[in-house]
Amino acid sequence: MKNLRKVVEIVKAINSKLEDLLEFIGLNRKTFYYNRARLNYDKYSEVKDLIKWLYAGSDETYGYRRIQDELFLFGYVFDDETVRRIMRSIKLMPTCYWTKSGKFSSYKGEHGKVAENLVRRDYVVTSGRKSKVLWYTSRTPC
Repeated sequence: MKNLRKVVEIVKAINSKLEDLLEFIGLNRKTFYYNRARLNYDKYSEVKDLIKWLYAGSDETYGYRRIQDELFLFGYVFDDETVRRIMRSIKLMPTCYWTKSGKFSSYKGEHGKVAENLVRRDYVVTSGRKSKVLWYTSRTPC
């Protein structure tokens, strides 16, 4: 079993036609892929390292679109969904867009000015006969 693992690692390291190498070694394709799956083979491991490097170099501000553009410059062509999935798997998100520093509020105490009671009305309404009398207030200066 250890020999099969070594073979799988060697085949991964050599970038030539897989069928030719397996025929030379005398290994079945199914056996190769079975053992590769058991080794927890990650086909995006190289790309993940590059994404981490690009993300760190951008002061953690690059999102998946800019990362995708940078990967294209390095020769990697991936769909945006793939880049998002890879970034989500290594827990990378630009923090500058979703951290909230607090909602804006211009409140500084009471708003406006309270007019003086020039008419000297009693605006406190109690239940009873007086509650039906006081239905309005005056906003005009006297």
